[in-house]
Amino acid sequence: MKISGVHHVAIICSNYQKSKHFYVEVLGFEIIHETFRSARNSYKLDLQVGNIQIELFSFPNPPQRFSNPEACGLRHLAFAVENIEESVNYLKSHHIEVENIRIDEITGKKFTFFKDPDNLPLEIYESSTFNLHIREYKPSDTEMIMKLFYDTVHEINIRDYTQEQVKAWAAETMDYEFWHKRLQNKSPYIAENNGEIVGFGELDPDGHIDCFYCHSQYQRKGIGSKLLKHIENIAKSREIKRLYAEVSITAKSFFQHHGFTIVKEQQVERRGVLFTNYLMEKYL
Repeated sequence: MKISGVHHVAIICSNYQKSKHFYVEVLGFEIIHETFRSARNSYKLDLQVGNIQIELFSFPNPPQRFSNPEACGLRHLAFAVENIEESVNYLKSHHIEVENIRIDEITGKKFTFFKDPDNLPLEIYESSTFNLHIREYKPSDTEMIMKLFYDTVHEINIRDYTQEQVKAWAAETMDYEFWHKRLQNKSPYIAENNGEIVGFGELDPDGHIDCFYCHSQYQRKGIGSKLLKHIENIAKSREIKRLYAEVSITAKSFFQHHGFTIVKEQQVERRGVLFTNYLMEKYL
């Protein structure tokens, strides 16, 4: 078994509306999808911020779990923040009790604890700055985009495709003039972090999302979510009602998580090699 990372954390709450307000309005998690499962009288709320994904569940009369004294099993969740003091003041402004700030004796980083509405311990931990923003394409971006595309296919998509397939998908010898002309025509949206391109996505006039890739070294950091949200907002401003994309096996769950549905599974050919991907769509 090859585990690539933590996919999500699931939390069961006793008061759904209270916990939804806490995680969305106070902590700032983005709602990806909300489902009411009538057969179980249960809500499932998919949330995301940065690289953290939470599934918030409600069930009728769930038994309480002890937080104090500490018991065996999952201990707590820790969220990365850039400024501990500002985060503590923010939480206190929402009448949330926060412990005194401490210093991690191993890393030297600041951290502290607070609790959610069901007394679940939550930690905020000082992290390095991640300054992500979305901008428009510039001609000088071409080489960095080509490298990002190649590296992502060969380091990330290789998990779901063969070596023959990824070589056909992203050849070792890439045509700069072809890419430069293509990017100037497509005008992709660029996700940039401190001057480094960490993702790009394209939106055609008919709602087609063509290339959509995130840097192989910055997976599961919320880049794709922010980039896709930007594309959706642009589509809405242009009165595009439907988005669609040919989605890889690797990216299928990401697009599903953001409200896209599978129209059909299909076989496509590139440089004489067959691939499986999915035609997916989302109505805005």
